[in-house]
Amino acid sequence: NHTFTWLLPDNSTASSKNLIATPSVGTSIYKLSLFDACTNYTDSFSITTTVLPRLKAQLPDSVSLCYDNKYTLYAKASGGDEAKYTFSFILPDGSSIQADSLPIIAKTTGIYKLVVSDGCSLPVRDTSTILIKVLPSLQQTLTTKDTTLCAASRLMLSTSISGGKAGAYTIQWVDNNGTMLSTQRTLSLLANDSGYIVVSVTDNCSSPIADTVKINVQPTPSAKFSLANTIGCPPLDIRFIDSSINHNPLKNIWLANNDIINPANEIYRLTKAGDYSIGLKVKNDLECADSTYQYYAVRVYPKPIANFTTWPDYIEIGKPVTLNNTSSAAQNFWWIWGNGDSIQKSDRTLFQYKMSNQTPC
Repeated sequence: NHTFTWLLPDNSTASSKNLIATPSVGTSIYKLSLFDACTNYTDSFSITTTVLPRLKAQLPDSVSLCYDNKYTLYAKASGGDEAKYTFSFILPDGSSIQADSLPIIAKTTGIYKLVVSDGCSLPVRDTSTILIKVLPSLQQTLTTKDTTLCAASRLMLSTSISGGKAGAYTIQWVDNNGTMLSTQRTLSLLANDSGYIVVSVTDNCSSPIADTVKINVQPTPSAKFSLANTIGCPPLDIRFIDSSINHNPLKNIWLANNDIINPANEIYRLTKAGDYSIGLKVKNDLECADSTYQYYAVRVYPKPIANFTTWPDYIEIGKPVTLNNTSSAAQNFWWIWGNGDSIQKSDRTLFQYKMSNQTPC
């Protein structure tokens, strides 16, 4: 005649000898009371249950890292029997490491898994995954590496940047004296001295990168020349004397009144009368150039042509004859007679000469 009554944690009752219960998370008390139909005595006892929270592994959903960054994954879990936690990480390549933290050097994007167990919970373990995104490595490419140029030439440099944290690039161009030249992707300057320029790039995430441009500055050509035998009648052989510096003589260009000429063994023959301006253009092997001119440096006189007329056409002995000088390109004139006599005149005035009977016509 025994009667069994269970008092449940929610204060409801159940009348049965055996009780199948599903305790809630936390502490619960179940009380059993025993009655019979004979005595007024009641017996009872209580059962206290403690249910731990469900075991749960914990990792962030994802994280973005710059190439070569160092990052540590820390194993975290909740619920279950904390005193008996064991952790392991499964790496993107499928291998596993038992540890409660995992140091990572970011190289490639991958999925990492955390596994936690406590030897108590059902299921016996829980997992959590994290996607670690690795940005491409920070890189730069210079348009020009080592370069040779003439003094005072303009140097144009630029760098092409990729990878890393785009939009956060910081660029610095610095010369070998430590002088800041630019913070832009391009650099323009006049090169006066040999040395080097370092361009560095950071993105506040990746390891800084740097590259070096070596600059070799050569002297600029300086054109200079002199001339010999610069005045005379045609043909006139002029001598060209090149005294230029920092140039390649094989690249010389000589000019006479802007026409290119080619002196052979430093000699050039002018065959036409006139005044000539002479120029010289020089270059070095870098094609840097200089030029100089001597204006109206050469004078080639026209070749004189002797000619005259007489009047009258028929001459009588003892009568004067008029001689008209029609010569060209001359400054001085010599009149020579048949008997060997002569006279010099410097003008073209009409000249009268009286013929004697001893003078042949």
